[in-house]
This record gives sequence, structure tokens and C-alpha cells, in this order.
Amino acid sequence: MARFRLAVTRYASVLDAIERQLAPDGRLTCRLGAGRVYLTLRAAGATRWDAATQLARALEMASAARAILAADDRAPVRAHARHAIVVRYEDATVAEGCEVRAAWECIVTAPLD
Repeated sequence: MARFRLAVTRYASVLDAIERQLAPDGRLTCRLGAGRVYLTLRAAGATRWDAATQLARALEMASAARAILAADDRAPVRAHARHAIVVRYEDATVAEGCEVRAAWECIVTAPLD
């Protein structure tokens, strides 16, 4: 018998606000888990950008996400603004009849106070 998988999303309204601000076209997914905020940008060609552009965009995305989290009225949500943010770019293409996936990941740690 197949297993039924269920995921509970905490603070969905805040995660939706981050997704809308950073990628209104819907290519970004945002989730909380394991003490981190995960931002995944798919099918944007980001893995082919040069390294400086990838890092600059990752830092911009992390900064915007932190600002949204810090502005929330709920204390548990504001606490996530101090957590590490993982920015991941994923792209897929077809080469010689096979799907090829490329990924780039950056972990942006919380600013030290």
C-alpha cells in the first residue's frame, strides 16, 4: 500500500508574501524547516549566471526575506529573521534525450549583532 505524505506549512501567509515579492512569476518556493528559511528558485536559468551575479542575487533575496520576516507582528515569525537562509537555484534541461539537472546553493547566515 502506498504511503500518504502530508506536510504542514507553518506561517503560510508570510511565506506567500516572500514568494510574491521575490518572484511574482511563481518560480520561487519558500519554506521553513530545521531552523532555516529555504528559498528555491526554479527554471530561471540562474545556474548559468556568473558566480558574482548568483551571490549578489542570493544576498538580495536573503535580505528581502529577512525584512518581511522581521516586519511580522508574531514573535515566532520575527525569530526566523535571525536564522540562516538557504538560497538554491535549480534548472533542468534535456541533453541527448536525458533530463539534466543543475543546482547552485548558498547559505546566508544571520547577521551578527
